[in-house]
Amino acid sequence: PQNAHGLAKQLPGARLAASLQELLGHPEVEAVAILTPPATHFELARVALRSGKHVLVEKPLALEERDAEELA
Repeated sequence: PQNAHGLAKQLPGARLAASLQELLGHPEVEAVAILTPPATHFELARVALRSGKHVLVEKPLALEERDAEELA
């Protein structure tokens, strides 16, 4: 919560959510950026893509080649 409060001040146009499901379920959210530990990139990106969102993932896209190919 403390990080979210600070982030909201820095990015007044950004939408903050308490959970990924809340964020992905919001109809006004068209895209998400995934900036998490690399081991979580594949699963988070897959869930977001399946929710119909545009997704930007920081490097690496995935830890396994087959996972990156699935996302592509």
